[in-house]
Amino acid sequence: FFGRGPQRLMATDPARRRKFPEGWLTCRQRVTCAILVILQIGLLAGFARVAQKKTVVRAERRARIGAPFTPPAVTPLSELTLEAFTQTFQHGALVNFHSPGCSHCAALEPEFEDAAKMILSANGPPFASVDADLAPRLTERLGVHSYPTILWFRRGVKVLEVPHSVRTAALLLEWVDFNMQPSVVELDSLEDLDDAMDQVRKTLRPQAAPVVVAIEASHREPSFLIEFEKVSEQNRGTTVFIYIKSDFSQSIVRTIYGKAERDEEVVGPFVDGAVEHWISERLRKT
Repeated sequence: FFGRGPQRLMATDPARRRKFPEGWLTCRQRVTCAILVILQIGLLAGFARVAQKKTVVRAERRARIGAPFTPPAVTPLSELTLEAFTQTFQHGALVNFHSPGCSHCAALEPEFEDAAKMILSANGPPFASVDADLAPRLTERLGVHSYPTILWFRRGVKVLEVPHSVRTAALLLEWVDFNMQPSVVELDSLEDLDDAMDQVRKTLRPQAAPVVVAIEASHREPSFLIEFEKVSEQNRGTTVFIYIKSDFSQSIVRTIYGKAERDEEVVGPFVDGAVEHWISERLRKT
């Protein structure tokens, strides 16, 4: 086709013969055409691959948009977000304060992550972390000076520091489970307390910490129960904390000992911090 055919055609067409006096295509022209054809095929293949890739990316994007949101097991926090985070999760939140370059922090990180995943799957309290180097004012305010430090928050308030001996996923889960249990026993009325009083006094040894009773007035004082629960969390396992809602005009806090003559009582109204301070002072003496 590229040989004799075109030559016969040109032989019968004088005009074409004058235009292409030496043949239909030279060897160089044929090579050039072949190269152009190959380049065109390559470009088409390249465009096809780009189009296919864009289609895959769009499909993945639609899948991500349609997929349910999965929160991280450990939420990174900062000075601006910690307060809102801990107040959102009123029943408890565990926050790990760490520092880059700290070997103990690096050793804790996978254990903390594993515990967080297990807690998350069981709908337990959230785990979070704070890079201490990026939050100097926050760590100063919370009294965090060594790393890693794990703090337990309830109702947005720092309650406890996790002991240094609790540094594995299993121990963290055990510690959280214990501290998720109610630290305050709620009674329906003062009569319930009076009925149990004799038995309570018999169980209290002379040097034992007193049973602490909070009797809240009919009109709620904003910080009364919050401070009472905070003290009960801080002293979990050392004594019993009892809360009673009453129709009294003023709130009352009592400490009950083995002998009635040692009992103490303080009557409200209470300013912020007064309930926590009064109870802490009595427990510190035992």
